[in-house]
Parts: sequence; C-alpha cells; structure tokens
Amino acid sequence: MDQWTQSNFNSREVGQLLASTMLRLFDPTVENYTEPPEESMNLIPMYHSSKVQAAILPGGLNYLHFTKPNLNEPLEKMMTQQNYGRELVTGTADGPGYFRVHINKYSSIETITCLTKQVSGS
Repeated sequence: MDQWTQSNFNSREVGQLLASTMLRLFDPTVENYTEPPEESMNLIPMYHSSKVQAAILPGGLNYLHFTKPNLNEPLEKMMTQQNYGRELVTGTADGPGYFRVHINKYSSIETITCLTKQVSGS
C-alpha cells in the first residue's frame, strides 16, 4: 500500500486543499496571486486536521479512533522506537469498554482509541 495515499489524512482537509488549488486554475473570477502561498512551495502538502475513523462492529460495539495526520506505520514498529512516548489504557476490549490514549515524547496526544457498547448522547 502506498504510504502517501490520502487515506492516511483527513479526507475533508485533502478535498478542501485540492478544491482550492483547482479553483485557482480553472475559475477566472478567482484572484490570482503573483506569488504562491508559502505552503504551496512544499512538494508534499502539510495537513493539520485529525483523521477520524468510526464504526459499529458486530456485537453492538462502537469503535472510534482519532489520529494526527501522518504516514501509516504499524503500531508494533512504532512501539519499539525509543521516542514512542507512553500509553494510558483503561478497560479491556472484552469488557464493558476500552479506552487508549497515546502521548508522544513531547506530551502531545498522538492517538485516541475507544471501543465500547455505550453510545455517547449528543
């Protein structure tokens, strides 16, 4: 699988960046800039929004996973790195609920994973 695929990033943010780029190319009413914005000078776009995955699994389990925009790396490989950070875990996957937060070496949240039979009321 190609690690640079847009599936590793927030699809809404990818779409907005693509649309704004294409709009400047094809819409004559959009004001053209004499210099491209600083970020467009990068060959690879920088994304900022988290990627969210949610699903209802068999057995009535609700799955929710948030991650920072990044290249997809297997969890086992990341955990072996010295600068992995730490995890805060409560519950178990076969119990009433499981919650995991991965905090990197800079004390910033990398991922949040939740598996539960309960649904949060909106």
